[in-house]
Amino acid sequence: MEVHVYHAVSQSHMAEGVFAYVPRDKLLVQGDFFDVGWELYFWQNTYIDNIRHWNLQVDTDVPVHGRVLPLPQVLQDIQRMTKAAQELCDRTKAAGAFMPGCPVKTPAR
Repeated sequence: MEVHVYHAVSQSHMAEGVFAYVPRDKLLVQGDFFDVGWELYFWQNTYIDNIRHWNLQVDTDVPVHGRVLPLPQVLQDIQRMTKAAQELCDRTKAAGAFMPGCPVKTPAR
């Protein structure tokens, strides 16, 4: 089985992180780009940025944590989690408090 290992881009959570890709099966194997159990996602475009940057054809996410999911479900969950994180950041800022992870990170383009 051929496995490619890539350096993560656009990831403030794990700046020196790596992930794997199995081209034959279009699998992205990652440890901290996404976890279905998270409620909040502070890195907005990190997952898709890595797919685009490395020009990968991904069908399935194979996480170190969590469960295997099809890519469309991962992207839908990230969108929901990012919205929840942004709402939390907005509420804490309005209350004059600081929340670690805020503001939601938007990678430079």
